[in-house]
Amino acid sequence: MIQFPTGAPLGFPISSRMVDGLGEPVHSPRPHAHGFFAMMFVTNGAGVMRVGREDLEVSPGSFIITAPGEVHDTALLHGVGRWALDFMPDAFGVEAAGWLFPRPTRPEWSVLLRRSWQAAQAIMVPIAHRAEWLRQFETIAHELAEQGPGYREIVRAELKTLLIRTGRLTARLAPEPLSPLLGEVFDVIERRFAEAVSLADVARAVGRSTAHLTTVVREQTGMTVQQWIIERRMAEARQRLMASDENVDVLAERVGYRDATLFIRHFKRAHGITPRRWRNGS
Repeated sequence: MIQFPTGAPLGFPISSRMVDGLGEPVHSPRPHAHGFFAMMFVTNGAGVMRVGREDLEVSPGSFIITAPGEVHDTALLHGVGRWALDFMPDAFGVEAAGWLFPRPTRPEWSVLLRRSWQAAQAIMVPIAHRAEWLRQFETIAHELAEQGPGYREIVRAELKTLLIRTGRLTARLAPEPLSPLLGEVFDVIERRFAEAVSLADVARAVGRSTAHLTTVVREQTGMTVQQWIIERRMAEARQRLMASDENVDVLAERVGYRDATLFIRHFKRAHGITPRRWRNGS
C-alpha cells in the first residue's frame, strides 16, 4: 500500500498534479491502494478505471474519490487527461477545528466517510460547473508549487469547497444518513486517544455493545474503532513531529503509546519511514 501522498510538502499531506495519460501512472502500473484519499477529475479522453470490483467508465467531467485502502487500477486510462489530488484529512491542521478528526455533521466530512463504505462510482460534474472545478484544481496545484505566503490556507479552502460540492452531488445517492453514533465515537476517541483506550472503553463510553459498535463503525466508515484510534494517534504524531523537538520516546507516550517500539512500528507501517526520518524530511 502507498501510505503517503507523493510529492506533498513536508508536514502538509496534500499533493496535486495534471496527468496526460501518456506517461507512467501516478502511483503504480498495477492494482494498488493508498493510505489517503485520492481525487480524479477527467478533463479529456475516455477510459475505464477499476475500483474494487467495479469498472467505472470515465469521460470529460467524470470525478472519482478513492478511499484509503480501496484497491484500484488506472492501467486502462491511457490517453485520459485528468487532475489527480491526494490528501490526508489532518492536512487541514489542528487550528481548523473538526478537521484533524472526522465530524459527521460537517458537510465536507460526510462525503469522505460515505466514500469509505459506499460502492464506487464515477460522479458526473454538470457541464455548467466544470470550469469552476477545473479552476480549483489548477489553483491548488499552483499554490502547492509556489508555496507563497498563506498557501496552505488557500489550498485548504479550495479542497474544502470541492468536498462540499462533491457531497451535494452525491447526497441523493446515499442509501441512508450517517449514524449519529459516529459522532459520539469520534468524540470519545478525540478525548481519550492519548490514553490506553480500547474498543471496549469506547463502547462503554457510548453505551453500546462492542459487537454493535464494531458493526456500525465498520459499515459506515470502512474502518474499525481500533483503526480510527491508531489513525488519530498518527495524526497527532505527524503534527508533533513537525511542531516540536520532543524525543521520540516522549512523543510516543503523549500520543497514546506506552511502548515507543510499538509506536515506531505503527508509524513506519503507516508512512513507510521512521518518525525520526519523517522529522528530518528524508
